[in-house]
Amino acid sequence: MNKERLLRLADLLEADAANPNGVKFDLRGWAIPSKHLEAWDSLWAFREKNPDHLRFFEPAAEVQVSCGTAACALGLAVISGSFLNEGLSYEIDLSDGQLSPVFTDERGLRHASWAAAIEFFDLKDSDGDYDWGAANHLFDATEYEPSHGAEAELEVARRIRAMCA
Repeated sequence: MNKERLLRLADLLEADAANPNGVKFDLRGWAIPSKHLEAWDSLWAFREKNPDHLRFFEPAAEVQVSCGTAACALGLAVISGSFLNEGLSYEIDLSDGQLSPVFTDERGLRHASWAAAIEFFDLKDSDGDYDWGAANHLFDATEYEPSHGAEAELEVARRIRAMCA
């Protein structure tokens, strides 16, 4: 586990939770710009019913870290630019405007979505396999109640700090 990166993420989450102009924290998706928020709930329902629908991606475009953007912990990590120099970025899904994390590691290997998060924060077990339990415990919406708002954002930061202790 990369404790230094995780603790920097916890700092970022806490600072954003205290910022009234920060992102609209929501663990249901990586991040989505404000211009797509109106349709997000209906797209979320559609994706739950149609998990194999086609997805089309474009290279990363600028997404504002503002009160008009919804983002989860990982979405905030990528749109903040705080980890960009370490290879963590994103791409935009043209079907719904949502972004997906992308991590290019030191070997030049590209990891997307959950694999990007697990590789970047080195959430692996003793055998080097992905530790899905740790990833879900920290970042999955189903692990939180509520899964949105500053309270959830601070709970993610608390869990990160506890895991790194």
